[in-house]
Amino acid sequence: MNARRTVIVAIVLAVLIPVAAAGQAQETSGPVVWDVARDVLLDPTTYAPAVISYKAIHWDWETSQALFAHGWVEANPQFTISGGPNDTPVTYVAGRRIIRRTALTILQFSALNNAAAGIGARVLETRYPSHKKLIRTLSWIERIGFASFVTYRNSADHIRQARTNRRLAKEHGYVAP
Repeated sequence: MNARRTVIVAIVLAVLIPVAAAGQAQETSGPVVWDVARDVLLDPTTYAPAVISYKAIHWDWETSQALFAHGWVEANPQFTISGGPNDTPVTYVAGRRIIRRTALTILQFSALNNAAAGIGARVLETRYPSHKKLIRTLSWIERIGFASFVTYRNSADHIRQARTNRRLAKEHGYVAP
C-alpha cells in the first residue's frame, strides 16, 4: 500500500471508528475515550515500531558516514540533496532530522492503529459482552501484527544496508562505527 493510500485509510478510520463508538456507547463515551487513550499510551506496540525503526535507520545513516567521507553517494532518495537516488547525501544533521521525522510518523500511525483497535474492541465488547476475552485477544493479535509489519517494513532494509556499509567500509579500509 503506498503512503497516500495509507494516509487516506488512516483518516477514514480516525473519523469512522469514533463515530461508531459514540453511536454504540453514548452513555460511557467519556470513560471509553480516556480508557482507550490510556491503553494506547501504555501499550508497547505503540512505541516499539518507532523505536526499532529509528534505531535501524540511524544505524544505516551512521554506517554510511564512513563511505560518504570517501566520496560514495547515497542510494536512498530520501537522504539526497536532489531527492533522487545515487546522489550527494544531505548533511549529517539533516539526515538525523529526517530520521526523527520518520520515526515520529511511524509513532503516529502506531498510535492511530492502536486507538482504532481499542475503540473497535470497546464497541464489540458492548455489543457482544459474552465474548470479551476473545475480542481482547483478537485486538492484541491485530496490534502485535500491525506493529510487527510496520517494524519489519521500516527496519529490515536499513539493517541489511548497515551491515553492507560496515562490510564495504572494512573492505576498503575505512573506519566504520
